[in-house]
Amino acid sequence: MRTWKNATLSGRVLLACVASAMCVGVVHAESYPDKPIRIIVPYAPGGPSDIVVRAIGRALEKEIAQPFVVENRPGANGTLGAIQVATAKPDGYELAIAPVGIFRQPYIQKTSFHPLRDLTFISALVDYSYMIAVRADSKWTNINDFITDARSHPGKYSYGTPGAFSTPHLSMDELGTRAGIRWTHIPYKSASDIVTALLGKQVDVIAGTGSSTLDQYVANGSVRVLAAISDPRSALHPEWPTLKEQGFPIVASAPFGLVGPAGMKPERVQRIADLFDKAMSDPGFRRIAKDNAIEVRYLGPQAYADYAKNTYAQEGERMPRLMQNIKP
Repeated sequence: MRTWKNATLSGRVLLACVASAMCVGVVHAESYPDKPIRIIVPYAPGGPSDIVVRAIGRALEKEIAQPFVVENRPGANGTLGAIQVATAKPDGYELAIAPVGIFRQPYIQKTSFHPLRDLTFISALVDYSYMIAVRADSKWTNINDFITDARSHPGKYSYGTPGAFSTPHLSMDELGTRAGIRWTHIPYKSASDIVTALLGKQVDVIAGTGSSTLDQYVANGSVRVLAAISDPRSALHPEWPTLKEQGFPIVASAPFGLVGPAGMKPERVQRIADLFDKAMSDPGFRRIAKDNAIEVRYLGPQAYADYAKNTYAQEGERMPRLMQNIKP
């Protein structure tokens, strides 16, 4: 026969077990990270993407008390990070920055990963401000000056971008098609490389992201921005007139975010997303993002996964058409 005393004891044991399980669950949930986090940046050191990710890392280290290790792997239209992380252990300790190129590259050539099947989308982080610029000593003071001249001299001029099939490359190709321009594309590996090429007179025009390097040369009178490839004007550079304002309805938007391998547990994904969200409220990070003409555009896991699905479909619709015109 079960006595009240035994029932009470059993109840206490049950409560103790439940409490213990809850505590274990809390400790488990809060134990991440308990070792360094490695993140792959698919661009060269010193560019705006690299600078901003490192700024997030410094802010993140204040919260997690663990090292935030950045590995740079430039090339392949920004897909090398996704390629590497797709085969990583899905525990959240190896992550990658994913630019829009990961949705585009599978339509350009065969890739070892599928963006929707092989990756976990954790959070969108920031968006770039794109522009077209020339040396300040050039004869062009606005985009129409340049287009008129380039149209009159087929094949004479060249433009640099941070990579073949990058968003700036596609934007310039579309501009050339709409304006009837024949020019030469020269791809580089980073935003800082194209500024160096412009100042060294290796190219006549550049299309890329705003950056502290670019702003420095705009401020000292070495570089002139002809147009922003955005709509509306960039909040960080409202003085830059857009292509659309100047008669060319071309708009570029390419947020980048944080991804991990497929199969990550939802609670771990949310934990990482929350950590990055908090880190991006850090004043030091915000200042660096602004200095590099990068706008914060945070999306949580579900919203970012929805963006990924839609963007992959959109790239599939437009790339076959663009591929008929584009040469790397």
